[in-house]
Amino acid sequence: MLSALGRLATKESVTVQWLVGPRLPAVAVPNSVDELPSGSITQHGRQIVGGGRPVDGERRRALRDKVTQPGFRAVARIAVSAGSRSRAKELALAVLGGLRVLEGAGVKMTLVPCSYRRIVQVREPWAWPLRLNVEELAGLLCWPSGDGPFPGLPQARSRLLAASSSVARSGRVVAESRMPGERRTLALSATDSLLHTHCLGPTGVGKSTLLLGLICQDMAAGRGVVVIEPKGDLIDDVLARVPRDRLDDVVVLDPTDAERPVGLNPLRVGAAVPELVADQVLAVFHGLYRDNWGPRTQDILHAGLLSLVGRDEACLPMLPVLLTNAAYRRRVIGGLEDRVALGPFWSWYDSISEEQRQQVIAPVMNKLRPFLLRPRLRAVLGQTRPAFALSEVFTERKILLVSLAKGTLGSEAAGLLGSLVFSQSLWRVRHRGEDEMMGGWPLGCGRRSFLEPRARSQSGARPEGPGSVASSTNPRF
Repeated sequence: MLSALGRLATKESVTVQWLVGPRLPAVAVPNSVDELPSGSITQHGRQIVGGGRPVDGERRRALRDKVTQPGFRAVARIAVSAGSRSRAKELALAVLGGLRVLEGAGVKMTLVPCSYRRIVQVREPWAWPLRLNVEELAGLLCWPSGDGPFPGLPQARSRLLAASSSVARSGRVVAESRMPGERRTLALSATDSLLHTHCLGPTGVGKSTLLLGLICQDMAAGRGVVVIEPKGDLIDDVLARVPRDRLDDVVVLDPTDAERPVGLNPLRVGAAVPELVADQVLAVFHGLYRDNWGPRTQDILHAGLLSLVGRDEACLPMLPVLLTNAAYRRRVIGGLEDRVALGPFWSWYDSISEEQRQQVIAPVMNKLRPFLLRPRLRAVLGQTRPAFALSEVFTERKILLVSLAKGTLGSEAAGLLGSLVFSQSLWRVRHRGEDEMMGGWPLGCGRRSFLEPRARSQSGARPEGPGSVASSTNPRF
């Protein structure tokens, strides 16, 4: 019904008028229809089951559903205003089609002519043609009930409630209360901001606006910020609002920058334990390819990462070189100190034939190619000593803006880059010193379309940070 009423053009109207008349009491169903009291809702039931004979089980159930609830005599009228008679008939039949979903055995709905004056003057009929119980009437009225959205009707809004005293007034301001008589700000306190936040909602409700407001407040307060955005629109909005005194703190990691791209080397050890660095990168690949991950892939990728970390030329694009170039592999193996695990692995790897090697590394190469085939992404991940280090976000309060350019890179490559930045940021937070606490909210993450596998990583974040903020589109809300 609502769908039919929502298809109206300009200067068209449809009116569905229900007149509810005398009340009909509920009655118990006897063994014979003739025992039903006259004048009740059951007069229609007499025609269905027939009088003068006992009611069988099926008819008794149908009759019980009809008469055990109180009801009313009623009449329904449909008035249509349209530019032509054919269009008016089309709209009337559309409304009738919506009502006909309630037709069943012994129940049929038809249209009969009616004077327009009767509808305008709301005249009672000479005879009430319908006998409806309350459940049937509620369905025929087509009042919107239950969960929306409903066709042609505005989306239901939340009921206004007074903010609890536990909701902070200062900190990171999220909104302003619209409760009459209570004009106050609604904010995330310092403690709450260090917990994770997930913004959910359909397109157009203001998720990006909320994220932008939080990011601008963090920048104005002098905090370190990381923004990861799959499309790039949010990055442009943030750049347009960077405070003047923080322009020198901004670092834009844009893989589409062909001239001077900012680099990211997840295999750069620094002061970290090499094994932990390798495990971190391995976890990123595992999260991205969880559905196509086998023990051989785990074994080869893990051994390759452990063998590369700590070397001066270590970076992700060197991993395929290690697996395919025998001369470079011998040089790397010669510098390994682990003769218990890595030594036997590479001995086995070199002992098999070239054809076998190509077979065993094929699953690994399939997972590395999404970024190896893109020169601009290689230019980002292939820098062995990038000029910028993620630790500067926490030690020097930098503002890192990561535009994944999903439409240019592809979803797999964008997911890899975003996951590496996100996981490295979490790792830096977990291992930062007390002098790097920064007194606030060090990490903010933009739209979460690439971060589903990283949701598990957030549960391991330290209780004092980072305060990650994620946003994703969910049409069910």
